[in-house]
Amino acid sequence: MRICPVCKNALTKANACELRIRIGGYCRPCNAKRSKDYRGHLQGPRPCKQCKISFEPKLGNTKFCSEKCRSSFWKVNNPERAERKRLNEIKRIKQRLQKVETERQRYYKIVFYQKIFQPCICTDCGIEFETLRPIEWIALDIKGGCASKQRCKPCQRIFRLLNHGGGPKRRCKIYGVPYKAFNARTIFESNNWTCCLCGISTPEVLRGTYEDNAPELDHIWPLSVIRNGIKSPGHVKSNCWLLCRKCNGKKGVKDVPTPSNQSVPAFDSGSILGNHPHPGLAAIEGTL
Repeated sequence: MRICPVCKNALTKANACELRIRIGGYCRPCNAKRSKDYRGHLQGPRPCKQCKISFEPKLGNTKFCSEKCRSSFWKVNNPERAERKRLNEIKRIKQRLQKVETERQRYYKIVFYQKIFQPCICTDCGIEFETLRPIEWIALDIKGGCASKQRCKPCQRIFRLLNHGGGPKRRCKIYGVPYKAFNARTIFESNNWTCCLCGISTPEVLRGTYEDNAPELDHIWPLSVIRNGIKSPGHVKSNCWLLCRKCNGKKGVKDVPTPSNQSVPAFDSGSILGNHPHPGLAAIEGTL
């Protein structure tokens, strides 16, 4: 028979659970009393060991009213350890700041090495701004790049958007023409990876390279061209075909040029787009 170590009474079903009867422990009244004694708020307020201010503890063994008082008490009673901890913290902060300063000096050494700020006037908006220029350029009066075009950063961004576009979607938005997303690979496969102007083979492995026969997606009716008051059909499948890099560079934003390869049917002089076999030409021909 198991006995409660506090009241020395036998553990029965009336005052304990089956687990306590088998392995031993406290009876229900003694266990409840121990729980109440452990809870600090049931013991009433007590003075803080550091600041001597009365407070109600959450736990029975709480001695300080706050973490600040506990830390202060530890520093007062352990001055050597507290000083060593403070010095180690200062050392860590200095190392961190030194690392940040080293990275900062390394960055500015690359960007500002033998360079100074010089005032310039933007050719687009006329606002004066400062730009970094090497000392040798200033001594020899060299402006660098295009001497007549010096733009501030906002004007540079606008110039890039208007002239380069950054992609067909942005250019379609600028010129106000339709845009429909599709995979350019479908256009390349429909043209059998062959240039629609010169008939040269454009292998898939050369896509994205600077080779003359690299395949590129081109708009038959350029996005920025307006003919007879009508805008381009936009970035749609019917207005796209495959050109090699050489032909795409020659074509630019002009109308469809005459094929250089005689094996490809020549353009009809009575038609603007001619009788080229590309399937998108018929749809565009009806809009002209």
